[in-house]
Amino acid sequence: MKLLITGVTGFVGRNFLLSALESGQYEAIYLPVRNRAKFEAQLKQDGIPANHPSLRVFEATAGDWKLGDAAQAEHAVHAAGVIFARTREEYWDTNVEGTIRLFRALKNPQKVVVLSSLAAAGPNATALARVERDSSEPVTWYGQSKLEMERRLAGEFAKVPYLLLRPPMIFGPRDQATLPLFKMVRNPVHFKPGYADKYFSVLSVDDLVEAIQTALGHSWSSSGGVYYVAHPHVITDRELLSNAAAVSGRPSRVVWVPQPLLKLASRLIDTIPTWRATIPSLSVDRAKEIWPKRWVVSAAAFERDFGWRAKTSFRQSLEQTRAWYLQTGQI
Repeated sequence: MKLLITGVTGFVGRNFLLSALESGQYEAIYLPVRNRAKFEAQLKQDGIPANHPSLRVFEATAGDWKLGDAAQAEHAVHAAGVIFARTREEYWDTNVEGTIRLFRALKNPQKVVVLSSLAAAGPNATALARVERDSSEPVTWYGQSKLEMERRLAGEFAKVPYLLLRPPMIFGPRDQATLPLFKMVRNPVHFKPGYADKYFSVLSVDDLVEAIQTALGHSWSSSGGVYYVAHPHVITDRELLSNAAAVSGRPSRVVWVPQPLLKLASRLIDTIPTWRATIPSLSVDRAKEIWPKRWVVSAAAFERDFGWRAKTSFRQSLEQTRAWYLQTGQI
């Protein structure tokens, strides 16, 4: 059996590749990469030889996937996407049009798992936990692009056997987005936006990888819809900071910052390119995801339909993330 993975130099794609190699299930794994040198450096870091007999690496972008033989893969995992960009058009070109180009290039796949995001749904309006039937109200260009991707797939590829997963915040080894958090908690005072607690669903990358594997191994032959995947335990922003400090062996004193002050800071960051590159989550657009009080979902539907359940606790995922940063010399 053959497998195609996009976004393999990113957080989730990279972890899924390692799992797929360990399983030995696939005789050929096709990997379109934009930067071969970067990918080979990552393989070396993970102890995988660049000439591994199962790997079929080729240079491509979301603008032109150049699939060739990879178009015949029975299974595909689409993990590529833009998370931080300067313009709405950048999100649309990769997250929407890039996905559509990929689906048009595939030749009769048996199963395709596409990674969307909780950002496509937006924060909770009234319910304590979002479920799949709730209406979607994304608040950022990123979330809007993911929702538009979902709509375009439903409209143009209803006969393709694909499944969309909407994970919340993800933690685990090879995640670069959490590095600023661990650098911040080295200081004795840790800042949070607003006084009131904010609530979040979370998921470890190991559990997300297992959810993808479960979906690929499950019996379904038509479009399987959209599912939330998350750990049942909900965390607060205070717990995020205090747990990151605790696993780092640091004391923690959480101090709240008025949100109007942070909104002003986000406007300033947007005007200085080097600051925006350093703190992409505080651009004016992406900072819109910071202000809502609740980003919580229920994974009950996926648990029921696929027999999957998240196992790794939030604390464990933070410990694994920090251990990887230490191993790679980043903290």
